Amino acid sequence: MPLPDRSRLQEYALKGVHLALRQRGLAPEQRAARALAAQTEPSAAADGPRVAFLSPRDWAAHVHWEAMFGHALQQRGAQVSFMTCGGGLEICDRANTWEAPPMPCRSCTRYVEDSIDAHGFDRVPLRRGWDPDDEDWLALDGVTLEGLSEVSSPDGSPLGLLTEIPVKWFLMRTDLDNEPLAAPTWRAFLRSARRIERGVEAALDRLQPDVVMLLNGLFLFEAVAWEVCRRRGIDVVTYERGMIMDTLVVERNAAACLFDLSAQWVTCRSQALSEDEEARLDGYLDDRRHGRRTLDQFWGDARFDDATAEGDGRLVTLFTNLTWDSAVIGRERAFPSIQAWLGTAARLFGARPQDTLIIRTHPGE
Repeated sequence: MPLPDRSRLQEYALKGVHLALRQRGLAPEQRAARALAAQTEPSAAADGPRVAFLSPRDWAAHVHWEAMFGHALQQRGAQVSFMTCGGGLEICDRANTWEAPPMPCRSCTRYVEDSIDAHGFDRVPLRRGWDPDDEDWLALDGVTLEGLSEVSSPDGSPLGLLTEIPVKWFLMRTDLDNEPLAAPTWRAFLRSARRIERGVEAALDRLQPDVVMLLNGLFLFEAVAWEVCRRRGIDVVTYERGMIMDTLVVERNAAACLFDLSAQWVTCRSQALSEDEEARLDGYLDDRRHGRRTLDQFWGDARFDDATAEGDGRLVTLFTNLTWDSAVIGRERAFPSIQAWLGTAARLFGARPQDTLIIRTHPGE
């Protein structure tokens, strides 16, 4: 394990202090939540729409974004409540294989519940809806890796398909055939998904929401909850971080993380840009090239050199992605995988010695 970067010791110390404060419900964002709750008077109307948020993990930004949505809706007359996890699952996608199992249930549950309480919202743990002592789905031990994607719950939910993305995200790879942990991990996810399904069913019975709002729509808790809402005819709104810092993308009954703008493009593609719009677009693209205005800052030590071809031919750059990004799994079009795309590109340029191919790996690798 590499030694800590001495230049970041102050950052490490600050994160350590915040971690300790989170365990006592005194993190800066939690104190701000209490202050906000004290300043606002709930305006929920008795006949206002009932909105339930799914906030199962201690991903701090998402917990508080969801709470801010809740405050905004409550001020507009909605009745707002939250569904949390409550802990106790065998496995989930709170952490990946480098960090878990065991899952950090105690710290995760405490942070989520303390934060929702700080904002002043009612919450229902999904754990109330399942028996933590039951031995669920022992028959899964006899299902092969190839058959796990076809597993359905007794209620008819295609849990095998719904857990495929979370399993690949957790293992940080899409090639499961050569992964010895694939089958036992997938079985564990299926058992967790079955409990989540039961918990969501019980929570919805209690809350009777008109709308459920959840992150992304493709992660473990969210995919299962969305399926239960589909069966019940409940509207689902998903959201995801936008490409620009401090922006969010929202979709109704669709996965926001897929950024499907095809309908908008049909109406906008023939519209000419004004000079001001051209300048704004140029500025945005330049920001993207240099890593500005983005939520994830991978470019702290980046160098922006002018690349030149080695010969007289063309210079081409290929930008990869993470194979296990939830937004790209199962979205293959021209090639069956990212690896096949890379291999094909390399072979083509091997036959074109006059041209230069630069492969830019994803900054998260």
